[in-house]
This record gives sequence, C-alpha cells and structure tokens, in this order.
Amino acid sequence: MSKRPRPVQSRRVVVFDLDETLILLNSLLSQSFQPVTCSATRRQAFPGRVPHLLELREQATQRERLARNLSEAVTLLYTRSFFGSELDEDVGACLSERGADSEAFAEAERCYLSGLRGVAADDAEFASFELLYSELDTFTQGWLSAGRAAVVAARDAGLEVALVSAGCLGATLTKLVLFQLSDLFAPERVFSSRRDGKAAIFASLASHFGPGTRFVSVGDGREEAAAALALRWGHIVVALQAVDGAVPPHLLSSELFERRLEDCEPTPGDAEGQDALPAGHGATKQTQRGRSEDEPRQPTAPMAT
Repeated sequence: MSKRPRPVQSRRVVVFDLDETLILLNSLLSQSFQPVTCSATRRQAFPGRVPHLLELREQATQRERLARNLSEAVTLLYTRSFFGSELDEDVGACLSERGADSEAFAEAERCYLSGLRGVAADDAEFASFELLYSELDTFTQGWLSAGRAAVVAARDAGLEVALVSAGCLGATLTKLVLFQLSDLFAPERVFSSRRDGKAAIFASLASHFGPGTRFVSVGDGREEAAAALALRWGHIVVALQAVDGAVPPHLLSSELFERRLEDCEPTPGDAEGQDALPAGHGATKQTQRGRSEDEPRQPTAPMAT
C-alpha cells in the first residue's frame, strides 16, 4: 500500500526595503530625522513642553557630524570595495547579472561576503566603522539594531528573506556591509529596483519562488506598497511613529510577519508574459523593456535611493 505524500508547506518570503526601513540614511543626510531626545528629567519637570533650545542645538550638531561621517564612510567603501559607478553602469537587478567584465562583479561579491571586517583596511578603520554604527544606533534610538533584529526574527521563524532597494546595486551592497546586515541576506537575494522598478522586481520574485508562495513586503515607500497590493501580497509600512497602521522597526516581529502572510493570497503561478528569475540566482531578465538602446543611462550617486 503506497503512502500518501505529505503536503508540501508553501514557501513564505519577507521582502525588505533598505533605506528608511532597516536603516536610516537619507533622513540623516537631509537633516530631516528628528529623534525625541528630551531628557526624562526635563519631561517630568515640564510635561508637554518641547526640548530646551540648547538640547536641540546639541542634537543638530551631533546629527550633522554623524551625517558627515556616514556620507564619507559610504563613499569610501562604495568607491574602494564596490567599484563605484563602474559596478552600476551595466548591472541589472543583482550580482548574478554579469556584465561584460564579470571580474568586477565577482570581486564585489567577495567583498560583500567578507563583511565589514573584510572590507576594512585595518583594525583602526574597522573600529571607526563600528563606532559610527554604535553612535548612529544610539542617535536613532535603536533603529538600526531593531531593523537587524527584525530580519533575524524572520529567519529564525523559518521565513525566507530578500531585499529590494531603490538604490543602485553597488550602493546597496555597500550599505548592507556598513550597517552590518550583509550576513543576513545572501548576495543572490539582494536586488536593485533602480532600473526596472519595484513592481517588476516583485513580479519576477513571485515567478521565481513559484506557485503557492506567500509574500509580505516591509518598507516605508509608496512604490513597494503599490507593488505589493497589485500582487495581493501582504505589506507592512515602517515609520518612526505607529500611526495610520504604520509600525516602528522595534515592533516588527515574526508574529507580525506570519499574520500578514496568512492574510495574503498565495502566488497563483507565473504571471503571463513575465520572465522567471534564473534558478539559484534571482536576477530579473526583463531588462531595458520600453527603453531604446541609444537612450543614455542616468548617472547614480552612492547614497541615492
């Protein structure tokens, strides 16, 4: 008597955004991030009042210093370890889309896998990067450590994770290393949507993971929210304050991910006319659609998203 085959559990995938979701970068560089740093003593003495002018000035000075140091660190690693714009000129969605010069891509992948210590020039530079991370995490009230904890929680719960950033690929890899997230995302699961847009990358991910897969996207932007809605994925909005359904990073949890995954519809199958990602790589092949070969590429900046 033959045994009845055991039902295969559907794959469950959490697709994270990077900037202003797992890390804070643009809001620091633009000086728009405003942490609540009023001391407990002052809050008790003057309930409902804004922080003292001196405290606000100190906060602004610290923010400017951290933003300057962060910009310098990202630019340094982007240029030295990830070949700057050279890596992004002809690259597609991820490292598995090799260009004519695959040696640069192979070296970029090696640097990514080596982590922060591997790309640091020496112990002193590594210590300076770690100090910068610690100061940024403190200034942002634990945003960075909370973002990392969210990815760890998803993985520990048996969920698969991927990352889709609006920034160019070289800058995305740089920031993942600098913000100590590169050990959580395999290089073939890191994607740039700068060329094709998040809707295209999301659709290719759905095709790659196959029928029955459930997805939830996590991010702060409207683009990923619209792309998730179109595919009937779950979506979690990340924001500094828990308002209008948004969730601060420290409230992201495996339980929340699983609830949203249960509420969404599983992937019905490959979308009509949608190219699947190459097996084992996850690189979209729907490049340059609707764009002339003669149309010039737009230059990208290291911190651009």
